[in-house]
Amino acid sequence: LTMCRYKVVADCCKAMGWSQTEHEADWQLFWTDLSVGEERCMRLKRLQKINHFPGMQEIAHKCKLGRNLNRMRSKLPHFYNFHPETFNLPVDYKAFEKEFENNEGKGG
Repeated sequence: LTMCRYKVVADCCKAMGWSQTEHEADWQLFWTDLSVGEERCMRLKRLQKINHFPGMQEIAHKCKLGRNLNRMRSKLPHFYNFHPETFNLPVDYKAFEKEFENNEGKGG
């Protein structure tokens, strides 16, 4: 457990009979509250697992997820039509305002 602020994670590990190690190569689960670099993922052995992956913050934060979904919708509208119109305020305020005006009185 590296920089883990959630006691429940340590409690679960203890309940499973797992022990912590400081040895860089001798582990099965690497749990951290921090981001994980590509280098660490590239060094993973066959049965080793990490609770994060590089670039995860691009989908884990709502504003970044919305931005990425909108980008994909603009490039591949046929495949990315499964989510509602998304606005990142205040950056997208004008688009939000326009959409609101266009849908006023439509029940949407």
